[in-house]
Amino acid sequence: MDFGIGHGEIWIPPPVLLHESAPTGFASPPPPRGGLTRSEFTVARRVLAGYTAREIGALLSRSPRTVESHIEGMKSRLGCGSRAELIAALIALGVEALR
Repeated sequence: MDFGIGHGEIWIPPPVLLHESAPTGFASPPPPRGGLTRSEFTVARRVLAGYTAREIGALLSRSPRTVESHIEGMKSRLGCGSRAELIAALIALGVEALR
């Protein structure tokens, strides 16, 4: 792909804008799994990485209570009674921790 810069402007070719063939690092995140919403999926990847609700909230510009709501929603949807069960269920679904 040819990215051109001229006169202080950046030209981005249409395929990149449409995410059809985005360069590495610009691709859209994988779709949610297990019926999780996109927000829950984003939180799930950080839960798997060991972040607390407060840390996740700070990273995503959300309140810790909002993050806890996402975690509770995932636990309910996946039939989990604890955070440990949620982590096991997310791993079984193939959700990968954010590195």
